[in-house]
Amino acid sequence: MDEIIITWDFPGLEILGKAPHKASYVRKELNRPGREEHKRKMLEDADFRSARFPRDHFRIILFEDKKGGVIDNEPGLYVLEGNRRTVLAILKNKAKISAYVGRFKDPLDLWPQDYWFRTGVLRDLIFLAIGFRKEEDQKSFDLVRKFYQLLLQNFDIARIATIDKTFKNYERDEKLLMDIMLEDLK
Repeated sequence: MDEIIITWDFPGLEILGKAPHKASYVRKELNRPGREEHKRKMLEDADFRSARFPRDHFRIILFEDKKGGVIDNEPGLYVLEGNRRTVLAILKNKAKISAYVGRFKDPLDLWPQDYWFRTGVLRDLIFLAIGFRKEEDQKSFDLVRKFYQLLLQNFDIARIATIDKTFKNYERDEKLLMDIMLEDLK
């Protein structure tokens, strides 16, 4: 847990300066004498966000930069998705957190392959698909579906996010969307 590097300027961490911050440093600074009230307010805010976006059980997504220089100059495990969950784990004094870790396939690569795909983009594509389906625009729907399927074929994390997260936000249309968006991949 303490080796993780938080990449987002999470509310409450502005007292530490601009991100990135190593989790061990955040833990140490938040546990300093006199910061109890600040930490309590951060925990309240984190609990509010947890209730609003119930994803605390999802694994965070890390990127391992062994050389340094991709996100920051330091080598380490950088958070790509899950900064809030990481801060929450620190606030709750957890020693471990469940994570997917993306790594370089080839040590000479300057950017990792198949490491992360933002869930919001997947949701946006589903919204597009729903819209085209409602408008009975089959050609546009097929284009969106084909693009979505290319993402799923080429990004492991996109597949994981689709099954674990994205479709869970569309309970009413989950079966329909799952069948439509994934039908060519079955």
